[in-house]
Amino acid sequence: MATNPNHVLFDEFKRKYDRLLTPIVSALQKQNWKKEDIDKNIDRFVQSIFASQNFEEKFTGLTIEMSINAFAIGGLPISQSKIKETTKWLLKNNWHEGALSLSKTIHSATNKIKAEIGVVMKETLGQSVNWKKTANKISKIKDIKAELPKYIKDLLSTGKKVLQDPALINDFNKKVKKYQKQIDSLSNLGYKNTRLKKAYQNIITQVKKGSVEGLKKATDRAVRAKTSYIAERIARTEIANAYGNAVVYRAQKDKRIVGIRSVLSSRHSKPDICDLYANANLHGMGKGVSPKNKSPHFSYHVNCMCNLVPVTAHQVNATKKVNKQRQIKKYTDIHPELLDKKGEIPFYSEQIFKPRVPTDLE
Repeated sequence: MATNPNHVLFDEFKRKYDRLLTPIVSALQKQNWKKEDIDKNIDRFVQSIFASQNFEEKFTGLTIEMSINAFAIGGLPISQSKIKETTKWLLKNNWHEGALSLSKTIHSATNKIKAEIGVVMKETLGQSVNWKKTANKISKIKDIKAELPKYIKDLLSTGKKVLQDPALINDFNKKVKKYQKQIDSLSNLGYKNTRLKKAYQNIITQVKKGSVEGLKKATDRAVRAKTSYIAERIARTEIANAYGNAVVYRAQKDKRIVGIRSVLSSRHSKPDICDLYANANLHGMGKGVSPKNKSPHFSYHVNCMCNLVPVTAHQVNATKKVNKQRQIKKYTDIHPELLDKKGEIPFYSEQIFKPRVPTDLE
């Protein structure tokens, strides 16, 4: 099986992102939290750590680097002399109507990541009654909202009470039973988030062990996993979009290419719109193949990791003309798991893909 370019690019992003985040978390962990200046200015302290690491600038640069690499792999190589102009184009333009530009998206994500670091400080300092007022200042940082889900916050809150009074373990076990299904099914629209799942599960483990220090470390890991998820969500979307736009644009310019084949990611873990596009014969050209000028809008959903493969005429398994809507119904009758409660396919669209690429920068 051919390697999925999106996987290669995204895995490279993860390695580089981890190196980017590590010194920030390390700087926070090494601080003496009992210093009076930190007590009074904890929100500014979090902001200053990020500023000193130039996190947003590096995060933006890394995302742009991976997007340009995705263009190149998709068939739209950017010359060294055009990288600066391409960077401006990527920051200014958006991939989908109504979406934020990349610069605004990353700025918003950076604020959320700051908030996540604030949450781990809050939970750590919360072990001491003297730090409650200090920790509460984190929630007042302008335009920042913590992203740890409510059920994890509930588990953390109950877990800390259990560490102070083990007799409350039954209350905690009830919460675990209530939320376990959400943790077990944790996924990113088809991309299984095992790192986040393990981090959340470890919170439960440490509470049951009765370990205060273990809970601190588990909270830290959970926040690291969630901040990585925020960054990786952007990276997956930008990489897939850049790659997809380049592939379709090149296909439309090449007379030898007649169609585009959708191929499921090997990391695809739950049925969704991708299964329809990859497995149904919607255009009479064979399974997963659409005419190059009528391909569905890509990426198919946030965090989509599907691959697109150009198809020549001799590679098409042509059949007689088909009715697209009948083919969709035929496929969903066999695979009703693709339908929501309203009987619709989430993220399905009749919109034809019109690739957006910096064509003047070739």
